[in-house]
Amino acid sequence: MKNTNIKITVFLVLLLCTLDLYSFNFFKGGLRNYSLAGTGVASTNDVSASGYNPSLLNLNRDFSILTDSRVYFYDLENDDLSFNYFALGVPLGRYGSLALSGDIFNANLYDENRYGLHWGYSLTDDFGIGTSINYYSISYGGNEYTQNDPFFVDNNTDKAALDLDFGLYYNLSQQWRLGLSSKNILQSDLAIDSSNEEQLNREILIGNNYQYRKFNFMLDLGLIQNAVTEENELNYALASEYKLYDNLAIRTGINNNDLTFGFGFEIIDKEYVSSYRSSYNSKKMIETKSVVFSVDYAFSYPLLSDLAIPYGNHFVGLSFKFGNSQSSEDELKKHVSPVVEEAIVEIPVKASLDNSKPHVLVDTVYVDKIIRDTIVVVDTIEVITGVPESEYQKKIQELNAAYTKIKTYKTNNQALIHITNATKYYYSSDFEKAIDECNKAIRLAPDMALAYIKLGSIYYRQGKADLAMKNWKIAKRLDPKNPELEGLFDD
Repeated sequence: MKNTNIKITVFLVLLLCTLDLYSFNFFKGGLRNYSLAGTGVASTNDVSASGYNPSLLNLNRDFSILTDSRVYFYDLENDDLSFNYFALGVPLGRYGSLALSGDIFNANLYDENRYGLHWGYSLTDDFGIGTSINYYSISYGGNEYTQNDPFFVDNNTDKAALDLDFGLYYNLSQQWRLGLSSKNILQSDLAIDSSNEEQLNREILIGNNYQYRKFNFMLDLGLIQNAVTEENELNYALASEYKLYDNLAIRTGINNNDLTFGFGFEIIDKEYVSSYRSSYNSKKMIETKSVVFSVDYAFSYPLLSDLAIPYGNHFVGLSFKFGNSQSSEDELKKHVSPVVEEAIVEIPVKASLDNSKPHVLVDTVYVDKIIRDTIVVVDTIEVITGVPESEYQKKIQELNAAYTKIKTYKTNNQALIHITNATKYYYSSDFEKAIDECNKAIRLAPDMALAYIKLGSIYYRQGKADLAMKNWKIAKRLDPKNPELEGLFDD
């Protein structure tokens, strides 16, 4: 509880220190985010987090490539508007995750580019930070008008500058995450005219993402501080995502300017899991490899615009993820609550007292077993992936039934231990202790015939034939075909 309070305090302090500085811009790369009305500060689940909240990069520790291209269907002459985005994510293991990104906006006579280097790092399982350095550039093309324009004659036709972003996230629970993203901290100047200022807007974005079963709900709020006009603008974005199938997600959202819709379809989604012993420390290691190839579609329609856009805007993008991770089984146990804690390995094992005394057959040996979302860890690995929800639930029911059976077997094993002890005391003529051990076995497993057979034998050795027969009758009722009872009763 103390650590949780510290993390919440740190989060609030950082939040309050930046509330008066930064803003939110809904126009960024990543079609999943675009179809979700531009939300992403707490909900981005891929490498496009580099443009929304770099701290989230470390939550997706895969080698990732993402790209999308957009052509806008504004009914204007000579507009030729287009936007191209790319991002490359590289995991750094214990040092977090790194990303490279770029977006290029082109018009007929104007280009606006951004290239960024981003880093995300998780301080704890629930708290992470990230930062970005971005290179911005603008340039004007030349034609008969710009070449003779006094403004361009007296000034350059291009300008570049660097700026910084900062982000953090905090998981309130497994379902609820908060995020904060501060952009353009330096408020760099991109004015081509040296006598004027055209600084980048400082931004702050506060977002949250709540997951409920197959639904994701996102809400982002942002404040834009315009350095030139010295005016602030409040923006919002509200969106939801529904996992219709394992490989198909439907998305919709609304913000200050647009109504959005889209979907993401995973064409390839494969996961490969293996286990081995580390040659360095002999620990049990789990190696996971995954390949995901996805297609994203996004649609937007402006709510408040004087531009003629009869068909809205339609965008398509591709993404590729390749994951390769290794973890020790002990570390996985710390972070994942097991669904089933024990499993049965059917290995016959004989435990003998000595060469001249009876053998007791122990039918079952127990080993630890952990079941996570898609991985079962035992002596071998079983992967449950790409199966319908109904099949997964059926598997869970089977495992729960097996767990009930396991508990019974475990109890029987404990009872067998007491019977073994009773046999030892029987042959050493310590009958009272032998009787006590048999009674302990009966309390644990009242339906085990062997306990009553052994107790009857002890009483018979003591000359208590009536008590012996009473227990043998109980054993006969429980196990009528037991060979040890043959000849004791008349048919």
